[in-house]
Amino acid sequence: MLTPNTQEAPAIKSRERRGEDRVDVQLNITIESESNFFMGFSQNISEGGLFIATHDHKDVGDKLTISFGLPDGQSVIEARCEVCWVREFNPTMPFMTPGMGVRFLDLSPWDHERVQDFCAELREAMFIDMDMD
Repeated sequence: MLTPNTQEAPAIKSRERRGEDRVDVQLNITIESESNFFMGFSQNISEGGLFIATHDHKDVGDKLTISFGLPDGQSVIEARCEVCWVREFNPTMPFMTPGMGVRFLDLSPWDHERVQDFCAELREAMFIDMDMD
């Protein structure tokens, strides 16, 4: 049973709000905003956005352009995004990676399909049915 003080509670609320399942993956991310250019890496991705692990986060509502490659070896994906939430560094919870959750605002149909397929493949790989006989 989860209580408001349980660590898992925010993740459950976040998953319900998002509508798409996240899959854990580390991808190098290039981030451009009106005033900055920096690097980060993803911690997870869904069809609607991703979490960028970084100490150099933007504010909720800020718009960014990100670039990242999928392991499919095809062209780099470039997407306009909006920062939906931020996780500050908290020294009392060092296991919680600081960063920001971003929502894709515009992906080409081709890139959206690539992200969708990539997420589906990772979900399938996580749930391999192993016969334990």
